[in-house]
Amino acid sequence: MRRRNRYDEPGAWDDASGRPFVTPTHRQNREYIEGTITYVDPDAEQTQDQRPSFLLLVLLCQRFHWRRLRSILLLSLFIIVFLLGSQYAVFSLSTATVYVSPEASVREANIVVIAMTNPKQATQSRARLLSARRSSPPVSVQASGMLNRAATHAVGTLTWYNQALSAQTIPAGTIVTAHNGGRIITNSTVIIPSGAPPDVGEVSGPAHALQAGASSNIAPLAINNICPCEAITSMGIAIKNLSAFDGGQDDRHLPFVQQSDLERAVASQKESLTRQVLQNIRHQVRVYEQLVAPASCVQHVWSTFPVGSLTTQTQVSLTVDCTAEVFDVHEVYSKALLLFMRQQAPLLSTRYILGWHRAYLIGRTRENKSLGTLLLDVRVSGEWLYRLDHPALQALQNKIAGVSLQQAHIVLARTPGVSKTTIQVICPWLPLPTDPRRIRIVIWETTSTTG
Repeated sequence: MRRRNRYDEPGAWDDASGRPFVTPTHRQNREYIEGTITYVDPDAEQTQDQRPSFLLLVLLCQRFHWRRLRSILLLSLFIIVFLLGSQYAVFSLSTATVYVSPEASVREANIVVIAMTNPKQATQSRARLLSARRSSPPVSVQASGMLNRAATHAVGTLTWYNQALSAQTIPAGTIVTAHNGGRIITNSTVIIPSGAPPDVGEVSGPAHALQAGASSNIAPLAINNICPCEAITSMGIAIKNLSAFDGGQDDRHLPFVQQSDLERAVASQKESLTRQVLQNIRHQVRVYEQLVAPASCVQHVWSTFPVGSLTTQTQVSLTVDCTAEVFDVHEVYSKALLLFMRQQAPLLSTRYILGWHRAYLIGRTRENKSLGTLLLDVRVSGEWLYRLDHPALQALQNKIAGVSLQQAHIVLARTPGVSKTTIQVICPWLPLPTDPRRIRIVIWETTSTTG
């Protein structure tokens, strides 16, 4: 039985030899496939035992070309070697990462932190006092007050002389006339002692001009005469003004400084000047500092003449003083955390350490309402984590080295202080690396926050 090629043409076979004829036309066109054709005689009688053992190979060779078969065998061998080598490399060079979440306990408490300008204890925070001052340039202002003063009487002293041998009495209200016609009246009764010739009795007493005004002023010795005087009939009495009578003034209208003059002069400067001083206070506040309360400002008005002074104008300026108190928020939070740790430490095992923590201010008061001492209420919360130190982690690596993934989870779950675990490996169906150094244990830690 022969296998006909799809390029064979009818009549192109040799009946005697059973081989195809190769004509010149075939050689030129080359439209045939060269190969080996095996012929099996159908008339030959062969038993089952007489068939060649390489029949299967012969059939394969008939179907595939030998070169193609060799390539398939080599490719299969390469794939098998690659798979075996990859499995060996994965098993021998693989690593594992174990994420361990330690046991945690969340606690919170209200902590009172004392802030002072001069702290004396480690748990006390520092407060600062801020101050700023600014003055405006002086401005001139006209006095708007007007004082009406009535005319005044000149005042002075009269000296009386007595030549008589007996004392003489000069009653109050006695009027004496000066050389310029001004009339002087005594204020009180005086008694002139008696004279002893050649000496005379002498006494002085207050008096004032009877008429008000500047004309009532008289010069010294404007009165130098011998009585008679009104209401005095005794002889031998002389009278003099050894000093001038002064103080007599006519009616006057005098300007004086009022408080409204000062307020009017600085009214336009108060707002701008106060804003500048407050800006200076804000510039003094450092990073992470907070004001305890808004800055307190006091305004002082200065004048060259005080209120009520008799003058036509005065120079006025404004001075603004502002004070404030600040505290460092981060330092307060750190002091609150220190007090929180001291408070919670006796309630937990020494194996626990503080992980994340959060603090925020909930209130502030000033002790005794005085500057320099503050009471700050801080709310602190934090998570205390079981501490897995380096020896404990090494022991844990040795326990799970070479075991299956499931067995490793069981070992980790039974470890004290371990709450949750996650294992990352390349091939989950393979056991963990036998070398503990190829097992990395990572502790899940949250970032510490302060607010």
